[in-house]
Amino acid sequence: CCQFMIKIVSRMKRCKSNLIVIFLLLVSFTIQGQKSYNLFSPNEKLKAEISVGEYTEITLLHEETIVLAPSAVSMILQNGEVLGKEGEVLRVTKASVDKVIPSPFYTKEEVRDVYNEVAIHYRGNYRLVLRLYDDGMAYRFETNKRGSITVVSEIADYNFDNNYKVYASYVNSTAPSFDEQFFNSFENPYVVAPVTELDNERLLILPVLVELEEGKKTMHNRS
Repeated sequence: CCQFMIKIVSRMKRCKSNLIVIFLLLVSFTIQGQKSYNLFSPNEKLKAEISVGEYTEITLLHEETIVLAPSAVSMILQNGEVLGKEGEVLRVTKASVDKVIPSPFYTKEEVRDVYNEVAIHYRGNYRLVLRLYDDGMAYRFETNKRGSITVVSEIADYNFDNNYKVYASYVNSTAPSFDEQFFNSFENPYVVAPVTELDNERLLILPVLVELEEGKKTMHNRS
């Protein structure tokens, strides 16, 4: 809207006052339609910004370093509903957790679990829960829908603000078709390449490591 209005102002100087009024109304409408929520890690070095509008987007920063540029996340159900898209926020809740978890089968007898959490509750009986630890971020969609649901696919469009170096491993590099890539031993070697040189037609094995600025690195995995 901003670029569009600037062009009109430059060509129609006589209507300058009217155009300014329209511009302000458009900006006001955009601000009302977009909602943002912030969350900090316990040590306050990590910051997550969750923006809810046409899409739900997550931005992650470590101090002044952009770990994730605005990245859309959503979940597509079999009935056609898309969790996280054009969502209407009903309420937002936050919590801080500091507890000890027994771990009899780990190298330690117990593990300390410390994080801050925000839950964004949408109309439609579902919510996005995001947690920030001192060294990482985790999120998931949760539902309170009646009966069972079937998840068709999940969208996580992770974006970066630079063409960083990536350490990634492709599945079955010799597989002749896309479907056959799902049958693999998860033992392929890693390649090192800029983000823009990754092959979008081939599946990657997680985790994926991305080198950021100032010697920082981020690893993407799922559980």
